[in-house]
Amino acid sequence: MNLTNLIKKTVFCAVMALTFLTSCSEMTEEIFVNEDGSGEYLLYTDMLGTMRNTMIQMDEMMTPDSIRDNETEEEKLARIEERIWQDFPESVDSVLDISDRVDPEELSAESKALMDKTIMFMKGGKKEGQIKMGLKFNFSDLDDLNNFLVEMAENQKNNPQSQGMFAGGEPGDSKMEFEMSKKKFSRAHTILKKPEIPSEQLAMVQMMMKGKIKTIVHLPKKVKKVKGDHFVSKDGKTVIFEYDLMDYVKGDLEGDFEIKMKKR
Repeated sequence: MNLTNLIKKTVFCAVMALTFLTSCSEMTEEIFVNEDGSGEYLLYTDMLGTMRNTMIQMDEMMTPDSIRDNETEEEKLARIEERIWQDFPESVDSVLDISDRVDPEELSAESKALMDKTIMFMKGGKKEGQIKMGLKFNFSDLDDLNNFLVEMAENQKNNPQSQGMFAGGEPGDSKMEFEMSKKKFSRAHTILKKPEIPSEQLAMVQMMMKGKIKTIVHLPKKVKKVKGDHFVSKDGKTVIFEYDLMDYVKGDLEGDFEIKMKKR
């Protein structure tokens, strides 16, 4: 498989995950925030985990009973693992400049400025047991990050090909906005419109959306207190939230949170 095409395919999956359209079963968004409000925003999936889940489901439907009934669970997983590594490199650490793949005449000045600070990446391999693939955006302040998230949502709404599994229905719309003061870091997640999923596609969507979305926040100061329905843990300057992917897709997710920081 061509490495560039593999990265592009996976990053498309990552972008669609943020805007309600994904076939990835596990997604992670990771935010590194400096004291001046600058930082890095990453959105990625472990493509190996996604591939394993998909192939296990396909195996149940397509592998003859004569094979499945005569092998242990360990043998089945080993057979699937062998098939996975036929398509993936044993080790990879690559980046791809998005701006090189888009006609600049199709972009506004604002869109191009955001794209110039965005890269696609693929890193990991057989030894690590995972291949993280997604995108990284370097933001100068939180307004910059919020504009980037709006841009991604707008691109999804204006791209007919992104309808994906919602073909015949209507994709949803939401807005995420981050804020930070000296003592607090927060996110407001507003559902503007719930998606309309065709009834005949609902069962397939539910099967594909059994995974989780994890949000990991790295702050410049130690964490004092956390508010949010999906809070999982805090350790020093790091806070983790975890969400059900299907709730996110249906527009039923309450994604607001507030993190209070210590003075030092």
